[in-house]
Amino acid sequence: MEYSYEEPKTAEEAEEISKFIQIVNDQLDCLDEYEPGYRVVIAFSLNESISSLNNAGFLPFMAVEKRVLTGGITNAKEPFPTLLLRIVRKDNDEIIKRENT
Repeated sequence: MEYSYEEPKTAEEAEEISKFIQIVNDQLDCLDEYEPGYRVVIAFSLNESISSLNNAGFLPFMAVEKRVLTGGITNAKEPFPTLLLRIVRKDNDEIIKRENT
């Protein structure tokens, strides 16, 4: 996982950002080990974290980028996905807003 975020202005903002990043990172590490039923609980927890981050004035944006790992013994090109996470303030000018039609 690769992440970035807007600088927090308060200790509370820093706590919300760090909590969210930690939750996403922890879930990525062991998602394959969870039973399908427990994944519902994980999704609920993640939604609560997103709401908490939103209430603090931030929005998370995520994407998966396909990267290639090269080198090693075989020098083969091994594809691997990387989660990109960016946390920005809700009023960030980088956010493209769609007009209501």
